[in-house]
Amino acid sequence: RMMKSDKYGLTKNEKIIKFYREHPVEAMRDILGMDLVWFQRVQLRELWTKPYCCMKWGRGASKSSLVAMYVVLKAILYPESSIGIIAPSFRQTGYIFDYIDKLYMKSAFFRAATVGHVQRTTERSIAKFHNGSFIEGLPIGNDGSKIRGRRYSIAILDEYTYHNEETIKLVVRPFLT
Repeated sequence: RMMKSDKYGLTKNEKIIKFYREHPVEAMRDILGMDLVWFQRVQLRELWTKPYCCMKWGRGASKSSLVAMYVVLKAILYPESSIGIIAPSFRQTGYIFDYIDKLYMKSAFFRAATVGHVQRTTERSIAKFHNGSFIEGLPIGNDGSKIRGRRYSIAILDEYTYHNEETIKLVVRPFLT
């Protein structure tokens, strides 16, 4: 039975994690060593706090690199996160994993948080973390058959306009936990 005199609070490490969960831009700088420009900071805060976001930026405006930073940070700060990067083709998921590989090489914290290297095969790409989180890149295929049966807490749909709306309704939305 708890008494009023019993004081339970967060440990120092829990306070740090809580701070970074509430301030993703600072987490990006401190954990991954990335200083973002103003529009990236705005978009990161939106991605972090909103359930649905659409990034309509021009070519070369660093959409894929920001998505890579976002999913890595989510996987590090939220244990047991299952994150899926879904694109029309496997080559497209590879673009985001190219940025994840660059982050892996740049950030010692990221390297320490992962189980081995980022694994890339001809069928999928995956980064596994010690805290139980993972980031997986898969192509959606023509009818969603390549991703059926998956379960993700976060789904990133790259090149959304090239996805079949019916497949998104029948396959992608139901597997979000």
